[in-house]
Amino acid sequence: MRKSFFAGMFGILLTLPHPSAATEESAEAFFKAGLKREASARLEKALAHELSKRLYNVEVSITEIDPHALEFSIITVQPFLDDMEAGRAGFVQASLFAFDHRKTLNLGLGYRALLSDNMVIAGLNVFYDHELEQEHQRAGVGGEILTGVGDMRFNYYHAISSERTGPDDAKERALDGWDAELALPLPYMPTTRATAQLFKWDGLEGRTDIEGETYSLRSELPYGLIVEAGRTDYDGARETQDFITISWTMTAHRDTPRPFFADKAYALYDISDRRFEKVRRENKIIKQAVGFGILVSGF
Repeated sequence: MRKSFFAGMFGILLTLPHPSAATEESAEAFFKAGLKREASARLEKALAHELSKRLYNVEVSITEIDPHALEFSIITVQPFLDDMEAGRAGFVQASLFAFDHRKTLNLGLGYRALLSDNMVIAGLNVFYDHELEQEHQRAGVGGEILTGVGDMRFNYYHAISSERTGPDDAKERALDGWDAELALPLPYMPTTRATAQLFKWDGLEGRTDIEGETYSLRSELPYGLIVEAGRTDYDGARETQDFITISWTMTAHRDTPRPFFADKAYALYDISDRRFEKVRRENKIIKQAVGFGILVSGF
């Protein structure tokens, strides 16, 4: 019985068709396609992960929503050095500003040292600013001290381009200048800061310098929203300007949101999560019309 069973099975196997070359090629193609799909899926996942990290440290701001004079900016801060043990941080800051029918690109390098158990951050930065259509160019250097009880900043700007033709065919030139800023948190509200800034731009051809002050209140709200409202006074050179800026920011270097209220009015605390905070500076290139005491574009 067993012999007849095995003989029958052996006969069936003999009658089965042998795999042809075409069948083998189809199987090989099937497995290759599967490997390609797996590799593609892994690559897409890796790219999506990397992109999600790069999309952090991005801030989008709108200051003027008039469709005829839209003013907005996109700023990103990307680390290239993050050594918490040594208390060192380095980053690239890039931004695009669109305003008054002009577009300006800014590219900077920043270095920050974390001091006193991360309760103080001291930083230096250098920038290159380029207005695209008119080809105005400017270099800048700045320094900053950041703490939980207040921030201090100073920026110097040096024009490196010569006379250019503006959108209305008027001759204009970028200005040298500087600004200094002091920002203090409100009592019991560490994420809301009152800011005072002084600025000065050197007038062309011996004309009066352009000086003024900007006062603002800036508050960090939940979900990455930042609202800043203030006023700029040009000391008679121009009319006083009021402004409101609404920003949305994403950051990868903050484990938990900063509390809106605190138990103490003022206190020093660990601010290492601010090591890749954007550099506050004037990113627009301030210009003056040649032959006229007119400030072409500014704050």
